Amino acid sequence: MEGFSPGIFVLPSISLTLVILGFLHFAKRVLDKRNYRRFIITVAITAFVLNLIWEIAQGPLYQGFEYDWSHILFCGLASLVDMLMDYSCSSDLG
Repeated sequence: MEGFSPGIFVLPSISLTLVILGFLHFAKRVLDKRNYRRFIITVAITAFVLNLIWEIAQGPLYQGFEYDWSHILFCGLASLVDMLMDYSCSSDLG
C-alpha cells in the first residue's frame, strides 16, 4: 500500500460525474421514474457486490496482499470504480 496518493481518486471522480449526468439524462426520459430508480439501485448494488467478491478473491495473486482493512478498503474502492465505470459505459443502453 505504499505510494497511495490522492491522485487515485481522479478516475472515480470522473466516473461518478458521468454516472450522475447519465442518471439525470435518462431520468428525464423514462415514464416510470420509481421503477427506474429501483432498477438503477439494484444494478449498482449487484455490480458492487460482485466486483468486491472478485477483487478480494484475486487478492492472493498479488505479492504482499493481506486480508487487513487497508487492503479490503482498497478492494472496495476498486469495486466502486468498476461499478461506476460499468454503469457509465452502459448508460446509453437505458
